[in-house]
Order: sequence, then structure tokens, then C-alpha cells
Amino acid sequence: MRTAHYGLEGPPHWSASQRALEAVTRERDCGGGMVIIEGRRGAGRTSILHTIYQHFRNDARYVVVEQWVRSLPLAFFERLVEVTAPDVHARLFPQLTAAFDQPEASLGPEFIDACQQVLDHWSQAGKLVVLVDDIHLADPHSQMLLSYLARRIHDTGAVMILSVPSPIPEITGDLETLLHNPVSSRVTVTPLDHAAIQYLAHSMGIYELDSTAVTALIDHTGGWLEYVVQTLRVLPDGQWPLEPGRLPLPERIVAEVMDPLRGCDQPDVWKLVCALAILEDPPGLHVLENVADTQDLILAIDQAVAIGVLHDGVLSNAYNTDQLQLRFVHPMAQRVITQQLRPSEHRLYHLRAAQYTENHGQRLLHQAAATLTRDDVLGGQIIRFAERLGRTGRWEQAARFRIAAARLMTSDSQRQSEILKGVDALVSAGQITAAVPWLPIIEAMPSSSARQSVLGHVALHQGRPADAGHLLQQARQGTTQAELQSIVALRRCLDMLCNWDAAGITESARAAAELSRPGDSSQIEALAIQGVGLAAQGLTESADESLLRAAMDSDDGPQHQRYRLCAGWVALLEGNLRTAYREFEAALPTQARGGSLRISLWAQAWLARVQFLQGDWDGALQGCLDGIRRAEHAGIEVMLPMLEWTAREIQLWRGEDPQRAWWQDTGRSQLRGYVAMEVPARMIRAVECKVKNDQEGALAALLPLTEIDPWTETQVSFWHWQPELIHALIAADRLDEAAEITEDFVRCTEHAPRFVRATAIASQARIAAARKDIDEAEQLFQQTLKLTSMDGNATYHSHYLFAYGQMLRRTGRRRDAARRLVSAREFFQNVNAASMVDRCNQELRATGMLQHREPDVAASTVGLPNETYPAVELTPQEHAISKLVVQGLTNKETARRLFIAEKTVQYHLTRIYSKFAIRSRTELARVYPNGTELFDDDEGPFRAFSENQ
Repeated sequence: MRTAHYGLEGPPHWSASQRALEAVTRERDCGGGMVIIEGRRGAGRTSILHTIYQHFRNDARYVVVEQWVRSLPLAFFERLVEVTAPDVHARLFPQLTAAFDQPEASLGPEFIDACQQVLDHWSQAGKLVVLVDDIHLADPHSQMLLSYLARRIHDTGAVMILSVPSPIPEITGDLETLLHNPVSSRVTVTPLDHAAIQYLAHSMGIYELDSTAVTALIDHTGGWLEYVVQTLRVLPDGQWPLEPGRLPLPERIVAEVMDPLRGCDQPDVWKLVCALAILEDPPGLHVLENVADTQDLILAIDQAVAIGVLHDGVLSNAYNTDQLQLRFVHPMAQRVITQQLRPSEHRLYHLRAAQYTENHGQRLLHQAAATLTRDDVLGGQIIRFAERLGRTGRWEQAARFRIAAARLMTSDSQRQSEILKGVDALVSAGQITAAVPWLPIIEAMPSSSARQSVLGHVALHQGRPADAGHLLQQARQGTTQAELQSIVALRRCLDMLCNWDAAGITESARAAAELSRPGDSSQIEALAIQGVGLAAQGLTESADESLLRAAMDSDDGPQHQRYRLCAGWVALLEGNLRTAYREFEAALPTQARGGSLRISLWAQAWLARVQFLQGDWDGALQGCLDGIRRAEHAGIEVMLPMLEWTAREIQLWRGEDPQRAWWQDTGRSQLRGYVAMEVPARMIRAVECKVKNDQEGALAALLPLTEIDPWTETQVSFWHWQPELIHALIAADRLDEAAEITEDFVRCTEHAPRFVRATAIASQARIAAARKDIDEAEQLFQQTLKLTSMDGNATYHSHYLFAYGQMLRRTGRRRDAARRLVSAREFFQNVNAASMVDRCNQELRATGMLQHREPDVAASTVGLPNETYPAVELTPQEHAISKLVVQGLTNKETARRLFIAEKTVQYHLTRIYSKFAIRSRTELARVYPNGTELFDDDEGPFRAFSENQ
């Protein structure tokens, strides 16, 4: 199978490769330097070096030494000179090698002279890129000479890329100091993400990897390139196993882990690693000693560290002084060692762990692992413990105990019941990829309300509203059990929430709360979500009352997380962005507190949106990227469009190429599914079209939202899509439709939060401007800017400044326009929104004062001064249009390039033809000086022209 190396156009290491290329380019631009690529063994450092080599192929020199000569004195240095400076090599070798025939010999002046000749050759050769893999394997004297070269590489134009493992093994002191030099560029290779692994699998001819399979592969291998490739290679016939938990362990990986252990003659080391493999949390010293049953625990730890099986173990802080933070060096060591245990050893270590582990829950799990037969008594104890976890909302922990209990129960119905409850708990925790492998077992069970409820719960998180609604309806109709009715009602409430049905949310939440026991996490969640539904209907006081009831019963744990998320939603609906920020931030859980990943992802998505509105684009983007990775890993498809919405908008306004970005496959944001999926997906599509000035595409994406997400006086939405639709309608010259939607939007938002009313008033301003009612438009824009200033809504504020400046420029008020446009451009420059900066500059050019200057000069004169075509004066806008038209662009293409309407292009062309006394584009190409730069660059002073538009 083909797994050699991968270039930039395809992952697996697109991100790290891109960062490495940027670092090399940066060092070249600075006159030369060094780039260090570090990562653990198996991370894919060599693959990145290959990518760099392919990119700079004409200038690149790849240096590698055969393994059998690596330890010979000067072997690496000679190969480096031979590859990068062959003329120097012919003059200096083998004399230098002969002068250095003893390993303990010292480097003399002749070596310094040799290094200087190499540097001179590099400087004369141009911008060389020298790639060195695994420099730590070179002989010590070559390491010293390389260090000498690297410290003097600046101003030669050459860049040296060194690949080193992390942690860095023993090397010479000079090279170690060099590798820790803060001046050098450093790129750290991280594990692969979902998209990279799917690309890798496709390149190997394996196409069956869905999200669940990729997550299982990441859990199995740690996501490291080499181990992913090895695992995929040993799949039977290239087919994915039916049970992802049974992925193969390649012999090479087993050997990497076991060879050092087999070569160790100390039995206590094997006992130590076996104990660590079955103990999940870092144990205290006394627990580890008893479970391992070693003669000398500290000596065993020292030996395990010495042979490279464990990382250095250090005593933790004063709050837990008997705990050793021991970790396996190899990311797959725990799986390998557990697989190597004989059944008797497996049972023995778990029995010891059950005896000495202090945590009651962990003791129960170890007892279950050591039990080889059915045991209803132990199973009952585990079930009761799981019930306590479930009542406090610790779903992921509860799931483990439910599934462990199922294996112990003698009754088929009991086993099925616990499997259903365990899988349901996994889904509640947001671990969909862990739940999916159980679905064939659940689907084979007899039909029941509990079964339908679990399947509907999975469908909800996978973004399948039709399946979820049907299954939950069946579950509701098929049970009279109060507890199950409460669970189903809460699921239906979540279903209504994802479909943004405020009345349905309120009704289902009220039913769930009435059926739940006081204080249960389900009741707290129902009361909190009820507050969201009430707030969406404008019933603010009732919403606050419902939230207060939820807050009174929630503690500082997973239950509290549910309340804080809904409190953030209500604050957002009520227009309090600062409170929303605080509540969403508080809803991001820690592993120690438990909680639900799905709730954390909702909070992350909306926290990022608030950050985006407030102008913190970097924080918003980072949060979305992290959320996308977590949602992919967990298989929560329903959350991906919400997270992608803000991330894509930022990336698109920053002018990043969507074909080379992290979202290469936009299939997840298809225009289907729940309203909470479809609306942000359509908003993404609309932004893509807006950046391209494709009004028809924007209309196609947004017009269906009038039916999908209707705003009424009794229900408002989270998504303010109307201003974008209105803008697209105006640009497409569909003013009457735009005015009708604007009127309806203004009426529905009369009592909405300030930042929402600002979007409605801005839409009114655009309508007034399109109708040439400039006084009315100006008054409305000023009102809009006042509202956005009060809320600190920096992003909306700057977009409206731009629109206001654009309108003023078109009415001939160049000085007033420039002041607004410069302010807008300053914000967009600060957030690196290159596309909007270009638009601001385009408008400033049209004012004749790119830097907000207005020298009083005449319009520029162009044309061929002769009797047939006299010289004429053109405005800046006419210059811009003429320049593109004579290059062969159509009116539509010209409009998109200049971010104006197509009819505006036609209007200006008519004026241009009239000034030149011509009739066609062909004649314009004869009289207009094609390619002549009539304007200064964006950063310099701009020549002002009079413009009467």
C-alpha cells in the first residue's frame, strides 16, 4: 500500500507542513536561519521534511547518512559537505578524514576553515534549503561542526531545517544549546485530526472510515502518523472490523513496546508496568506498590525509565505528595501490555487493584473486570452506583458502570436494560462515537419505548430530525412509566430546541419538569430550557423565574453546567452580551467536574459568536476550531454547522483560501437537518457568496430561511439572517422585496435587544439609501452606530461604518465618507479581515483620498490625444471599471471584483463611452491605456480626483 509521504495538497500533516513552509520562507526573507521540527517518534517529522523538499526542490538539499556509518567520525559532516557543497568536498576530503583518525581527536583550525568554505559556498549558491533528519544520530564531532555552521548561517541566504525527536535524546552540549536557541523557528508536530486520517486512509485504498471509525483509530493510536499507517496496513483485507474496539496491534508496534521489557532481567519492571496498565488514574505510591507487588518499587521505576518504557516520574505537588506522575513513553503501550497479560495475570492484578484502590467506584470496576462468571450481587452494586452518578448528571461515568453491570447480570432482560441505559448515558454525555458500535445490538432488541428513546436520542445528536421525531413519538406513546415519560419529554424538548420551536420547547420542558423528581438533573435541565423557550417568546419575567427555579436546585457540578448554558442563551435573547459571555464561559466543563460534552459544545459555539461580535476574532476562531475537533471526535454532527459558522465567517473575511483551509470538506454543513444546523449552514453559504459579491448565490442560500426560521412577534430567533438577505436583494435590484422584509423585520424586533434592533435599523438605512433618501438613511445609520456602540458590538459597528461611509461616498461627501471608512478599516486591519480592508481601500480610492487626504487637484486625464479619440477626464470609479473591462472581464465579473452592483458597472460604462465618443468595449480597449497604473499603492498617499457620482 502507498503510504510514503504526503505533500501540501493533501494531509495528513497539512497544518504542520504549512507552518514549516512559512517558517522556512520567513527565515529566507531574513537572510538565512534555522528551523527546528520536533515531535515524538512516529509523529511524521520525515513526512514534513519531504513536503518541504518537494516545495523547494530546486534549492533543497536532503542530507541523510546510512545507518551503518553513522557512528564513524565525521561521517555526517562529510555527507553534508558532499551534498551541499560538492566543490568544497572535493578539495577538503579525504584529507580532513585522514587527519581525524582517532575518536578522541579534537577539532583543529582546518575544520573551522572547512566550515567557512562551506558557508561561503552556501552564500554564493543562493537560497539553499538544507534538510537534516534525526541529527541526534550523527557522530558527536559532526554535531559540533553542524552547530558551528548553524550559528553562522545568517546572512548566507541559506536555511537549515533540523528534525529532532521530542524529548531530545542525549546529544553534544553545543548542539543541545543550539536546539534550544529561542531565535530559531520551531514547529511542533501534533497528532492527526479526523480529516487528515480520512485522507490518509483514502490514499491507502481504504474508504469505509466514518466518523466513528476514525475516532476509534485515534483512541487506538493516539493519532500519530506512523502508528495510524501501521494499523491501517494490518486491517484484514483492508476492511474495518465490525467491532472498533478490536483493532489490531501491528507486530512492529508490539515489538517497540515489548522489546525493552523482554531485554530487562528485572521481574519487578514487568510487574510495575502491568500494574500501571490496569490502573487508569495515576495511583499513590502505596497503591502502586501493593498492586505491583514489587520488592523495591523505586528501583523498578528507575529501571523502567532507564530502558525507555516510562517517562521520568516525579513527585507531584504538596496537595498529593505520595503520587507519582508516571506515564508510558509509547502511546500504545497500555494496550499492548494489557493484551500481553495472561488471563490469570489479568485477574490477579484487577483483584489487587480492587483490594487497594481507595475510590469505591474504581474498586467495583476492578472487581467486575476480575469476575469471569455472572454475578447478580456485584452487578446490583454497580447499578446502584451508576444510578447515583446519573442523578447528578455524570453521564459518561455512569455509562461505564451500566455496561460493566450488563456483563454480570444473569437475566437477558436485565442485560438489555443496562445496555440501553449505558448507551443512553453515553449519548447524554455527548460520546456518540462510543455509543454507535452498540446500535446493532440495540436494534436487534425487541421494540420498546426505552429502545425507541435511545435510538431517537442518537438520531438527535447525529442531526437526523425526521428519525429523531418519529422514534421519540413512538417512545412517548408506548409507555406509562413516569420516569421514562420524563426522559422522553426531555428528549422531545431537545428536539424542539434544535428545531427552534419556542412554543414546543416550553410545552415539552414543562412536561419534563413535572414528570421529573425534584433536584434531578433532568428537572434542572428542563426548567432551564423552559426559560429559553419563554425568552424566545418575549416572556422575560417568566423566563427569569424558570431559570431561578433551576438555579436553586443546581450545585457546582454537571447540573450547574446545564443551568449556566441556558442562562447564557436567555441573556443573549435579552441582549445582555456581557452576561451571556460569562454564562457561556461557565458552561465549559472540566473533566474533574464531569458534565456533558454536548452542553460544553453548545456553550463553546455561542461563546465564540459573542467573542466574534465583540471583536475578539482570534479567540472566537480558536474556540471554534477546538469545538470542531471535539465534536468530530465525539460524533456530534448536530453541533458542527454552529461551530463552523463563526469559524468560516472569520476565515472568509480574512481572505483565506477555502480550498486550502481546515474545512476542506463542507459536507457536514449541508443545507438540511435541524433548523439549528440548516440556518448556520445557509449563513456560511451566504458569507461565501458575499465575499465573492455573488448576490444570486446569497439569495439562493438565504431566501428559504423565510420559511425555515420565520420571525414573528411571538417568537424571535438566535440567527439574524434578515439583514444579509435584505442586502443581497438590494444589490440584485429587488428593492420592493427588500423593503417588505425590512418592514416585517423592524416590526418583529421592536422590543428586541439593542444589537438586534441595530441590524433592523441598518437594513432600513440601506433601503433609504437605495431610494436616494439620503437624509433618512444618514439618520438611521447614526442611530444604528449608537446602538452598537452601547453594546460594544465592534464587528457589527465596523460593518455599519463601512456601509455608512459607502453611502456618503456615493453622494459626493468624500471627507465624511473617508472618516467612517478609515475607522472601519482600522478595525478590520486589527482583526486581519483582509477582504474588508480591501473593500475599505476600494471605497477610499473612489473618494480620492486613500489616507483620508483631500488635496485639491483635477481629475486624471487618459486616452490617446488625437482627433479621433480626444483625451478625457475619468473619475476613480470609471478608471477602475475601465481597467477591468479592457482586460476582458464581463460586467458581472467587474461588479464582483469591485464589490458593486452590475447595473452600476453598466451606468459607468455608459458615461465612459460618452466621454470617449465610442460605442463598444472593443473601442474602449483601443483608447484606454491597458495596464497603466493610475493609482498609488494601498499604503502610500493617493492622488485625489474629482468625482461627481
